[in-house]
Amino acid sequence: MYMRFSSPDENALSTRVALMALLLCCSPLALAADDVSAQAAGNPDNAASRYTLSSQPFYLDATGPGVGGTLLPSTRLQVLSPQDSRLQASLQGWQQEGAEGVMYAAAGKRIISATLGDAAKRQLRHSDTDAVITAGQKWHEVTLTIWLDKTALTDRLPALWQQAGKLYEANCGGCHSLPAPKNFSANQWPAVMRSMTPRTSLDKEQIRLLTQYVQKHAGDMSAAAKP
Repeated sequence: MYMRFSSPDENALSTRVALMALLLCCSPLALAADDVSAQAAGNPDNAASRYTLSSQPFYLDATGPGVGGTLLPSTRLQVLSPQDSRLQASLQGWQQEGAEGVMYAAAGKRIISATLGDAAKRQLRHSDTDAVITAGQKWHEVTLTIWLDKTALTDRLPALWQQAGKLYEANCGGCHSLPAPKNFSANQWPAVMRSMTPRTSLDKEQIRLLTQYVQKHAGDMSAAAKP
């Protein structure tokens, strides 16, 4: 059966139901472990920016065991100082008033970069720029200095998106026409993903990566705004 997709209104239930059916007869294609390892191993020591290959904890000091929070896949980090096993990095993002436990990739876009523990929330630095108001909500630009292990990072974001795109096509295009990420807004995609993945074999980490992939390539994400 052929399905034609077009850009829906916000929270269009009928479209989400149709998309849920799209995945029911498709099987997942996991990112190969050697591909992930190869990306991490290929990082030059002087790479200024790196991206998380998968969800991983971060720390608030160079050696301590205490976890400050969790980074989501594809989160951009600005490297400050590489250490023996950990590197120091600057995590930049946006925080919505009333949702202080989350850092987002862009103002007004619910693209989660990291979840924060209480200690991490206390160490956030707020930008001097004015807050951004969107849809009646106030967003502040914030920065956090963190430490994290080097083993699940890459400086090659296009390669990570290429792997995510293959995963998306293998799961979402085998039975019906494939909806382009730009067909939905960044804020629509999480609901769409929740509706269409429960009856698939995709694991939580695959879903997180695919959600980041479609959100960051959504129709309302300009080329300049894409992390």
